[in-house]
Amino acid sequence: MKNLLKLKFLWSFLTLFLVLSLIVGGCGKKEKKERAKSATKQEAAQKVSEEKVIKIGAILPLTGSAAIHGQFQKQGIEIAVKEINEKGGINGHKVKIVYGDSKNEGKTGINVFKKMLDFDKVHIFYSSMSGVSYPIASYVHSNDLRNVLIMVTLVSVPGITKLSPIIYRCFITSDKESKIIGDFIRKILMAKKIGVYYVNDDYGMGAYKTLESYCNTHNIEIIWKASYNKNVKDHRNTLLKLKKSEVEALVIVGYNESFAYAIRQKYELQIDIPTVTTIGLAVRQWRELAGEEAVEGIYFTDSGFETSTTEAKKEFCERFKQTYNVQPNVISAFSYTAIKLLVEALRLSEGNFSVYSVKKALDSITHFQTPVGEITFSNQEASPKIVIKKIENGKIKEIFTNK
Repeated sequence: MKNLLKLKFLWSFLTLFLVLSLIVGGCGKKEKKERAKSATKQEAAQKVSEEKVIKIGAILPLTGSAAIHGQFQKQGIEIAVKEINEKGGINGHKVKIVYGDSKNEGKTGINVFKKMLDFDKVHIFYSSMSGVSYPIASYVHSNDLRNVLIMVTLVSVPGITKLSPIIYRCFITSDKESKIIGDFIRKILMAKKIGVYYVNDDYGMGAYKTLESYCNTHNIEIIWKASYNKNVKDHRNTLLKLKKSEVEALVIVGYNESFAYAIRQKYELQIDIPTVTTIGLAVRQWRELAGEEAVEGIYFTDSGFETSTTEAKKEFCERFKQTYNVQPNVISAFSYTAIKLLVEALRLSEGNFSVYSVKKALDSITHFQTPVGEITFSNQEASPKIVIKKIENGKIKEIFTNK
């Protein structure tokens, strides 16, 4: 009897367990189906979201020797993107910047470019700095890449756009910069013997070679030349050798803190030689680092940004000041302009965002008003204005331009 009761109890327990298992299993299956539906909806929403975004890969020196340049550029880029997206984007597509840190190193820049292309599925690029952008352009040329488009800025090295039909530039080139410096030295300073002190990288060497070529054809002799590392802070020993020379005018080529220290130490060593610098001195931060007395009387190249009174510059400066509580410099202005040019080309492509359509649209851009002046593309090169300015009594004056 006891065994029979035990058997009935065990049977009842097993029956209850089986029923509960079926109920729980059914609920579990239902829950899994709901989760699967939810995941599918999320994936679909994400896909739609991604389809409504246009990615632009920005390869900048966010760390390393030119990190502050990366910061200036990023500020200009962010202002441009915010402007565009607040107005609804491009044909309903928001612009998204995918940032990559080049560290101002060519090899690193190439690796960042490859990652963005393969992993992030980016096909429209912004790249800066000669020492990074030229190696990327060479990689594009060597691999005959045609499914990308690259806009470069802060890149003066000659010939970069000739490497590939998909590389465009929005910046002053070394050959144009060297020509206006040479013309100014020859026509205004009337110097026959000059010195050149240049940063020892792709940008500096490119600038020196183009200036040397100009001098060779215009009866100007470079009697003193020296290069410096972009990270060096003490230029005194080199500059003392310059002091003993018979140089009638000096050209200083650079773009960062080291460049500013060279100008300051030239003043401290009382080297009183008429001095012309490249566009680096158009950056307010480098003038401040060099010191007010050191930059007094110095000439430098510029796009016209500092003295421009155009509506495009006014609007950009107002928005920049509202966002960052400082006035923008020419670097931020060029980065802003480069992104605006890419966006204008994307807009002109009327929803067809293929590289071919964007390239065709860029080629059609003429008289485009920007903070750095009126831009027209010709043979993949923009044509920003280039002038010589002088710092006189703390004020910047435009004093020379090639007609």
